[in-house]
Amino acid sequence: MARLAGLLYLIVGIRGGFAQSFRQSLIVPDDAAATASNIAESAMLFRVAFVADLVNIIVFPLLAFALYQLLKPVNQQIAATFVIFNAVAAAIMAPTYSTTLRRCSSRPNPSTRRRSEPRRPMRSCCSSPRYTPKGI
Repeated sequence: MARLAGLLYLIVGIRGGFAQSFRQSLIVPDDAAATASNIAESAMLFRVAFVADLVNIIVFPLLAFALYQLLKPVNQQIAATFVIFNAVAAAIMAPTYSTTLRRCSSRPNPSTRRRSEPRRPMRSCCSSPRYTPKGI
């Protein structure tokens, strides 16, 4: 059980560290246009970081249950409290990412566009018109 918990910790640490450090490298403080441009230029890696976070949301509760089994003989109440806090953390993270995923995947279907409607340019994932640089 200790090896499984260690493997899960390794997965969470590597994926979480990659996602967080990559996202931080894209953010330009006080310049939303540059941040949106960085995300548009590195869209594939931005999506990979997003998927890494989604995997962490799934692995995080599994890690909590593995640690619960490992630490239950030491103090069952504290181990159970850890699992509860972990479940609350995952419950807070999951809706945030599901909303972002739904927003990024809802692209207009060109076949449903009426012929009289002008063709609108596609925006990059997770960018809003307010923060899109003029060059995009």
